[in-house]
Amino acid sequence: MYKTKTKELVYNIIKESENPVSALEILKLLKSKNKDLHKTTIYRTLDKLLDMELINKVSSISGVVFYESLDEHHIHVECITCNTVACVNDQEIEKKLYEIESLIKLRGFKVEQEDFNFQGVCKSCN
Repeated sequence: MYKTKTKELVYNIIKESENPVSALEILKLLKSKNKDLHKTTIYRTLDKLLDMELINKVSSISGVVFYESLDEHHIHVECITCNTVACVNDQEIEKKLYEIESLIKLRGFKVEQEDFNFQGVCKSCN
Protein backbone atom coordinates (compact mmCIF):
# COMPACT_ATOMS: atom_id res chain seq x y z
CA MET A 1 0.00 0.00 0.00
CA TYR A 2 2.74 2.47 0.92
CA LYS A 3 5.79 3.16 -1.15
CA THR A 4 7.32 5.65 1.25
CA LYS A 5 7.70 6.02 5.00
CA THR A 6 6.21 9.51 4.72
CA LYS A 7 2.94 8.14 3.26
CA GLU A 8 2.77 5.62 6.06
CA LEU A 9 3.39 8.25 8.76
CA VAL A 10 0.82 10.69 7.36
CA TYR A 11 -1.80 8.00 6.74
CA ASN A 12 -1.41 6.61 10.27
CA ILE A 13 -1.91 10.06 11.79
CA ILE A 14 -5.11 10.51 9.80
CA LYS A 15 -6.38 7.00 10.52
CA GLU A 16 -5.71 7.24 14.26
CA SER A 17 -7.33 10.65 14.63
CA GLU A 18 -10.87 10.74 16.00
CA ASN A 19 -11.68 13.80 13.89
CA PRO A 20 -10.52 15.16 10.55
CA VAL A 21 -7.08 16.81 10.72
CA SER A 22 -5.57 19.66 8.73
CA ALA A 23 -2.21 19.54 6.99
CA LEU A 24 -0.80 21.91 9.60
CA GLU A 25 -2.03 19.67 12.42
CA ILE A 26 -0.36 16.71 10.71
CA LEU A 27 2.87 18.71 10.44
CA LYS A 28 2.74 19.58 14.17
CA LEU A 29 2.09 15.96 15.12
CA LEU A 30 5.01 14.78 13.01
CA LYS A 31 7.30 17.40 14.56
CA SER A 32 6.23 16.22 18.03
CA LYS A 33 7.45 12.76 16.95
CA ASN A 34 10.78 14.27 15.82
CA LYS A 35 9.89 13.85 12.14
CA ASP A 36 10.86 17.13 10.52
CA LEU A 37 9.11 17.23 7.15
CA HIS A 38 8.50 20.26 4.98
CA LYS A 39 4.95 21.54 4.53
CA THR A 40 5.17 20.96 0.77
CA THR A 41 6.03 17.29 1.37
CA ILE A 42 2.93 16.92 3.56
CA TYR A 43 0.65 18.44 0.91
CA ARG A 44 2.19 16.25 -1.82
CA THR A 45 1.74 13.18 0.36
CA LEU A 46 -1.89 14.10 1.07
CA ASP A 47 -2.52 14.45 -2.68
CA LYS A 48 -1.05 10.98 -3.27
CA LEU A 49 -3.18 9.46 -0.49
CA LEU A 50 -6.24 11.11 -2.04
CA ASP A 51 -5.32 9.68 -5.46
CA MET A 52 -4.95 6.24 -3.84
CA GLU A 53 -8.47 6.73 -2.37
CA LEU A 54 -7.24 6.09 1.17
CA ILE A 55 -8.37 9.41 2.58
CA ASN A 56 -11.10 11.97 2.07
CA LYS A 57 -10.88 15.75 1.90
CA VAL A 58 -13.30 17.73 4.10
CA SER A 59 -13.65 21.42 3.28
CA SER A 60 -14.82 23.70 6.06
CA ILE A 61 -16.69 26.99 5.87
CA SER A 62 -13.60 28.67 7.34
CA GLY A 63 -11.61 27.61 4.28
CA VAL A 64 -9.44 25.11 6.16
CA VAL A 65 -9.18 21.70 4.48
CA PHE A 66 -9.23 18.66 6.74
CA TYR A 67 -8.39 15.05 5.92
CA GLU A 68 -9.86 11.80 7.24
CA SER A 69 -9.70 8.08 6.66
CA LEU A 70 -12.28 6.56 4.31
CA ASP A 71 -13.35 3.62 6.43
CA GLU A 72 -16.90 4.48 7.54
CA HIS A 73 -19.99 6.59 6.88
CA HIS A 74 -20.45 9.56 9.17
CA ILE A 75 -21.40 13.19 9.23
CA HIS A 76 -19.32 16.24 10.02
CA VAL A 77 -20.28 19.00 12.41
CA GLU A 78 -18.44 22.29 12.20
CA CYS A 79 -18.50 25.09 14.75
CA ILE A 80 -18.98 28.45 13.05
CA THR A 81 -17.40 30.18 16.05
CA CYS A 82 -14.13 28.27 16.66
CA ASN A 83 -13.97 26.50 13.24
CA THR A 84 -13.44 23.02 14.69
CA VAL A 85 -14.68 20.06 12.66
CA ALA A 86 -15.76 16.82 14.32
CA CYS A 87 -17.19 13.52 13.14
CA VAL A 88 -20.39 12.04 14.46
CA ASN A 89 -20.25 8.25 14.36
CA ASP A 90 -23.43 6.49 15.28
CA GLN A 91 -24.78 3.13 14.12
CA GLU A 92 -28.27 4.52 13.55
CA ILE A 93 -26.89 7.39 11.45
CA GLU A 94 -24.62 4.98 9.55
CA LYS A 95 -27.61 2.74 8.78
CA LYS A 96 -29.57 5.71 7.41
CA LEU A 97 -26.62 6.85 5.29
CA TYR A 98 -26.33 3.37 3.73
CA GLU A 99 -30.07 3.47 3.00
CA ILE A 100 -29.72 6.86 1.30
CA GLU A 101 -26.75 5.63 -0.76
CA SER A 102 -28.72 2.52 -1.79
CA LEU A 103 -31.66 4.67 -2.94
CA ILE A 104 -29.32 6.85 -4.98
CA LYS A 105 -27.73 3.78 -6.59
CA LEU A 106 -31.19 2.45 -7.49
CA ARG A 107 -31.65 5.60 -9.55
CA GLY A 108 -28.55 4.70 -11.58
CA PHE A 109 -26.10 7.07 -9.94
CA LYS A 110 -22.69 5.78 -8.89
CA VAL A 111 -21.64 7.44 -5.64
CA GLU A 112 -17.95 8.36 -5.67
CA GLN A 113 -17.93 10.42 -2.50
CA GLU A 114 -20.42 11.54 0.07
CA ASP A 115 -20.18 14.53 2.34
CA PHE A 116 -22.71 15.30 5.06
CA ASN A 117 -21.91 18.52 6.91
CA PHE A 118 -23.77 20.49 9.52
CA GLN A 119 -22.73 23.92 10.72
CA GLY A 120 -23.62 25.36 14.09
CA VAL A 121 -22.12 26.22 17.46
CA CYS A 122 -20.30 23.60 19.55
CA LYS A 123 -20.76 23.05 23.30
CA SER A 124 -17.58 24.95 24.15
CA CYS A 125 -18.68 28.07 22.26
CA ASN A 126 -22.36 27.88 23.15
